[in-house]
Amino acid sequence: MKSAFVNAADVLTAYGYQVSNNDDRCVEVDDDFDMPIGLSRLAAGQWMLHAPPVQVPTKVSMRQARLALLAAGKLADVEAAISALANPQKEAAQIEWDYSSTVERDSNIVALLGPTVNLDDAALDALFIAASNL
Repeated sequence: MKSAFVNAADVLTAYGYQVSNNDDRCVEVDDDFDMPIGLSRLAAGQWMLHAPPVQVPTKVSMRQARLALLAAGKLADVEAAISALANPQKEAAQIEWDYSSTVERDSNIVALLGPTVNLDDAALDALFIAASNL
């Protein structure tokens, strides 16, 4: 019989015909057990796949941000929103948009323009995650 080892969060850390040498809990499994390590969780006696939590990046490059906005159909909306601002806010936002090399998730421009283009916090997080993969 094989042994599977799970950590405190019940996530599979190893399995095989071995004895654990760490603090992980040992669970007996069938000889044909084959689940992905790190992506399998033991819940109520049943093995299931789970996705690790996705981290929202704190910043992305301006290229990544613009490509993500383009893919989401929001690039033109952001440019229009900047143009619609009153000075000096408009000038400051335009300088950031044109000359920044990165966009920070918690920046003033993101907080200002997100709601203007109908992106709430969850949508902004999703946009930053998508941008980080470009």
